[in-house]
This record gives sequence, structure tokens and C-alpha cells, in this order.
Amino acid sequence: IALARAFELDDQLGLAFVALGKLRMSERDASGAEAAYSDAIRVDPGSARPYLQLGRLRFSQERLDEGLSLTEQAFALDPYSAEINYTIGRMYDVTGQHDKALQRYLRARLVEPDRYFVEIYIAALHYLVFGRVDESLVWYHRAAERTLRGGDTAASIAYLEIDDRMSSLAWTDQGLELHPDGFWPLFTKMLHSVRIQDAELIRADALKLLDAFPRAYPALRHLRDQDIAAGRHQVARMRYERAFPELASAAPEVSRGNLFSAIDYALVLQKLGMAEQADTLLAACLPVISTLPRMGDHGYWVADAQVHALRGSTNLALEALADAIADGWRIKAWYHLDLNPNFESIRSDAEFERLRALVYDDLEQQAERVRELKASGDIQPLTPMSGQGPAASE
Repeated sequence: IALARAFELDDQLGLAFVALGKLRMSERDASGAEAAYSDAIRVDPGSARPYLQLGRLRFSQERLDEGLSLTEQAFALDPYSAEINYTIGRMYDVTGQHDKALQRYLRARLVEPDRYFVEIYIAALHYLVFGRVDESLVWYHRAAERTLRGGDTAASIAYLEIDDRMSSLAWTDQGLELHPDGFWPLFTKMLHSVRIQDAELIRADALKLLDAFPRAYPALRHLRDQDIAAGRHQVARMRYERAFPELASAAPEVSRGNLFSAIDYALVLQKLGMAEQADTLLAACLPVISTLPRMGDHGYWVADAQVHALRGSTNLALEALADAIADGWRIKAWYHLDLNPNFESIRSDAEFERLRALVYDDLEQQAERVRELKASGDIQPLTPMSGQGPAASE
């Protein structure tokens, strides 16, 4: 009603068209939203907001270059907007332009220091892209000084990387207190159980995560590992085919959303003697990998090394693993290097052992720096938040 009244008063009001576009988006009417944002640009070409909203829409439609270009136009009109800088940073982040993403995140934080979630993305870049677990923890703790949302348990994973299990558990417990059914708290709880190798807890945690999120690949993975160890290959197969039926067809449909499960499922097929089906699935993974950046929260990390290892291409697997390590891959290195059965065929290779030692030496140096930062007070202990509700999220 208010929007209709706004158009009655002035049918050339750009912000009204922006509001109409957002309404259409909430109704899942992308074409209607596009028309509204385009009208907003037509009647008010000097306003940054319609460019920003249309850019976001284009990006969500996988028209990445166009989306980024429109959002850059918004930046040119309003360079001091924290929201615009943050949005451009996310676009750079997703497309693998990580140095540019970091610059935008830092600018957004400079413009609006209280945007704590920007610090979370800065932390993620240090961890998931640059391999700096220590630096990521500095930023995770800075964000936590302002607020802790239920989803902000990524520091738990970083702490597991340097084998600081108590700190990891503190972050996980905090997340569970705020959001007991949230994906990230449930995931990090399970990951902690994997790190301490408690089989009963792993299974219980994985089943709870899978019950809440039926396509959660980490839950499927760690249940798969237990099933393979116990010879329950058919059980693992049925679980994957229930969660990802598109992977079980004669022409499997692999996408970024099911890539990691496709690789894990292929090992199950191999264990069942279905080598041809497994190889078809693994071959379908490679074109998907080629479209993704290696690093970052939209990266494939060591997926290519796993595919090559499962296909028996030892040299290619080791080369891919070496490339990933050189690029900064450290995320869940302890699991992949020591536990992931996808790497079983190359784990005893001398080059694999050398690469493993390289990663662990680096992580021990980072662990020492974290201990020093804690001792100096540059990393403060996580403040208990008992009784507080979750903060509003972006």
C-alpha cells in the first residue's frame, strides 16, 4: 500500500522502483525485479542503489561479469558505501580474485568499522586462501569482540588446523548455545569429534547434521569413512543415492553443489567393484573443477588431487596436491593428509610424505605464533555469552 501511494505521488521516484524490485525478488519474480531496477536507473541514473541491486541480481543469475560491472558503477557513484564495497568484495571473492576482495573488505571496514561480519570474511580469506590460520584467528576474535552469531564458528575449524582442540571446542559450544540446530555449530561439533577420533561421537554428530541438512556432504563423508572401514559399502551407497540421486544415473550430473560428494561416492562405487561407474563419475568431476577457483569458500581446494588419486594417476595427484599447498591450501589438511581414504593410494608415496611434513611444519609455526598472540593479549579469550540471543545477521 505504501509503495502504491509512493507511485501515486511520484511515478518517477527511483527509490520506489528499487523497493518494487526488492518486493519482486521476495516473490521470486526475477524478470519483474529486473524491470523495476532498470526503471530506477532510467529515472535516477545518479543513484547508486539500483545499480547495486541489479548487479546483485545479475550475479545471482551467474552473469558474473555483468553483475560485477553494475556493482562497480554503484561504487563509482558512492565510493564510501560500506555495503557496496562489501558486495564487490564478495563478488571478487566468489570469482577467485582474492587480493581484490581483501582490498574491498578492508575498505568496507574502514568506512564502517562496526560491520563485524566483514572481519569474518577477512578472516576467511586469510585461512581459506592465503593459508594463514594464525592471521585468520586474529580477525575471528576481533569480530567476536562485537558479537557472535550462531554461524560464526569457523574459528573452530581454524583452531583444529593447529590442533588447539580446547579453543576449538569453546567456539563450537558457543555456537551451539546460540543456534543448537544451525549448520555451522553442528558441523564443527562433528569435525571436533573427527579430530579426536571418537567413533561413537562422529556417528552421532554426523547423523544429527544429516537429519537437519540431508545433503550435508561432510556428514555423508564421515559416515562413509566409518562404513568403508566396517565393510558396509552398500549402506554407504544407499545413503549417497538417497541424498544425491543425480549422481547415480548413467550420465551423472555433477555440479559445484555436489562435487565433493561425487568424489566421495566414487570411492564407494570402487569398493563395490563398480569401477566403470566410478570412473564415469570421476571424469564428470574434472570439467566442474576447471570452472572453479582452487582457493576460497567457493574453491575446490584438493578435489583434483583426490580425483587423480582415485583414478590411479599418482603423478597427477601429487602434482595437484603440491600446487594446492603452494597456493596456500590448509583447510582440514589434517583430515585429508591423515584420514581421507580418497588419498589411500598415494599416502605411502615419498613425495606425499614430504608434502605432508611441509604442511605440518608450517602449521606448527603458525600454532606457535597463536600461542604468542594469546600470551601477549593480542588474541583475547572468547567471552562467554550465556543468555544472549543471536545477533541479527547480514
